[in-house]
Amino acid sequence: MHVNERPCIWEEGLTLARLRGREKPQADVVILNGFPVDADAWDRTPVGPDDRVVFIRRGERPDDAELAALLCARHTPGVATALRAGRVGI
Repeated sequence: MHVNERPCIWEEGLTLARLRGREKPQADVVILNGFPVDADAWDRTPVGPDDRVVFIRRGERPDDAELAALLCARHTPGVATALRAGRVGI
């Protein structure tokens, strides 16, 4: 599992709400595997060992790795990876 693009220890029964409390309690926005999750679903959304989670606090500037994860959320992880690997010839 990765949290804000850093490896993190996963445990059985972990939810987004518990992980948020442990990693970044002040986060306003939660992105799970490239997709935003509504705040009312954090308590009932399980987190798996292969998941990628990004916690964001509004008004706080994300570092470069977190920013890349946010761009994935804008498209989807597969599309963002393909765009990053692309080249443009002029």
